[in-house]
Amino acid sequence: MQQKLSSISDMKTVLEMRKGGFSIRNILFSECEAWDFNEGAFKHKSHGYFDFVGVGSVNERPVNRIYLYQPQSAFNGLLESSVDGEASFLIQARTEPGNEGMAQFGPTVQSTPANYQRLHGGRSTPYLKDFFSYQPGGQSISESTQLDLGERYIHKTKRLSYIRANREVIPHENYYWLPTSVIPEAVTESLLLDTDLRSMISVMPWGDVLNTYDVGSSTLLSFLRASLDTPVRGSVMGEITSKIASFSLPVCLCNLEQLENWQFSDEKWSDVNSDQGFSVEMFHVEAPGREVEQWQQPLINSHSQGRFVLVCRIRDGLLELLLDVHNEAGLATGSAVFPSFLRYPGENADEHEERFDDYLDSEAGQLILSTTESEEGGRFYRDINSYEIILIDGTQEFDGIDSSSYYWTRVSELKKLLNLSNCCSIQLRCIASLLLGLK
Repeated sequence: MQQKLSSISDMKTVLEMRKGGFSIRNILFSECEAWDFNEGAFKHKSHGYFDFVGVGSVNERPVNRIYLYQPQSAFNGLLESSVDGEASFLIQARTEPGNEGMAQFGPTVQSTPANYQRLHGGRSTPYLKDFFSYQPGGQSISESTQLDLGERYIHKTKRLSYIRANREVIPHENYYWLPTSVIPEAVTESLLLDTDLRSMISVMPWGDVLNTYDVGSSTLLSFLRASLDTPVRGSVMGEITSKIASFSLPVCLCNLEQLENWQFSDEKWSDVNSDQGFSVEMFHVEAPGREVEQWQQPLINSHSQGRFVLVCRIRDGLLELLLDVHNEAGLATGSAVFPSFLRYPGENADEHEERFDDYLDSEAGQLILSTTESEEGGRFYRDINSYEIILIDGTQEFDGIDSSSYYWTRVSELKKLLNLSNCCSIQLRCIASLLLGLK
């Protein structure tokens, strides 16, 4: 019998069971033998994990910041097959040390090279062969390389692969089939789908998902469908893609312990002037069912909640979305396409956010969808972001700090951008998944 998740209730029950035996607790840095300072960086002894590094300047501008350095590309794979006559996706119930909800659903494969090459001596990664070698009947639907957090990582990317199996696939323990018809409700639930699964949902074809239910005409869903089916405008795509740099910003790495704005103790590393708004702390983790079931690792612990906003309007019977193009220090491309507004966890509200909220108020902004989501639990400790989809009248253009960086796009254009390699930010990929929950 197939392990199938037929409802949100099923999904939540599975996650509650998955939490069994999971624990995480703070420890001192001196209690961990697997990590240490090495040549000015903080590294795992295998040299196959991520590093914490110091950055002294970005594009010749002095800074004193800490970034994660993991330039080898991580891998996310999503496997589709027909289950009981319906297209379904093989997802896994995962425990991650830093997840706010402890357990969430991830894609079929969610792994770094250190994990799937078993540098830590763990178990092999299930279903890897479906993505890394030929399998009879397999059909590649989507393949791209995507950007990660540009203000937390230096030049990290992820390979996203979506495969249609066209054969019977037996779920391993903690793996389940998610029917297409459940996705519209699942994307609107907080702390249910992790960022990697949301990223995969953003790049998959949306037509089959949107056609699983019908709530009539003159609804947001009907405007979304019409916008998705509308031809892409070459002029808009050309303007946006021309602003995405093909090279990264010059980043000067420095000795981590010489950063002026950071103080290091055995308990934690502290951001003295709250420039980045987080500390780094060491944890001991026990996670039954993972490739490695217990380990120690550092995690970033931000001091406040982040915020992502995607603004939309109805224009000529089409749903349109306000996108922003700007730079981030750690992006492999230097710049990318972002949602209408974002504030990282740990950052403080500023004048730009105040002007943005004033604009939403002036345009009778209406919150139509919102969730609370956990940042990637393998690197961040309960870092939380609010996701907001806001509908406005749209009679005025947004006069932000640099209004020339903002673009109103159709859903067809957003989908085109999402499927291009190294074009869209991970924040845009994650919040775009909420659009499938519009009614």
